[in-house]
Amino acid sequence: MKAVLCFALLLAVCSAAFSPSWRIVNPFTNAWKPAGVYAQSNARVGQNNIVTVCGNANVDTVVSSYTYQIGRGSQIFYQGVVGVPPQNLFQGSGYCFYFNYQVPAVASPNYFIYLTLQNPSAALTTVEVDFYL
Repeated sequence: MKAVLCFALLLAVCSAAFSPSWRIVNPFTNAWKPAGVYAQSNARVGQNNIVTVCGNANVDTVVSSYTYQIGRGSQIFYQGVVGVPPQNLFQGSGYCFYFNYQVPAVASPNYFIYLTLQNPSAALTTVEVDFYL
């Protein structure tokens, strides 16, 4: 009985979050380097999903916003800017930000999200996250 309960608990934890396919697209500066991307789930069309991007500051910098683009192939369907309270990052410190969105119907069978972390004067790094429905 304990083995079954442990297996069920392990299954629940593993299905709660996963690491989607991702890559650094444009390292505009060397100020912040992504180390991992996590998603709440492999969401389906119409469901909410949360993508979290974590990384480390290589130099002292300030984070003030991030931009997002959601698309498929060469077409961008949605884009925007999300302001975050300005935060000072110091060399060696970690920083995570998250993007909460609803998977659009036009995303099927796959889609990508570009997330670009920014400071008040420039883009820091763009991460591409790929999802397959």
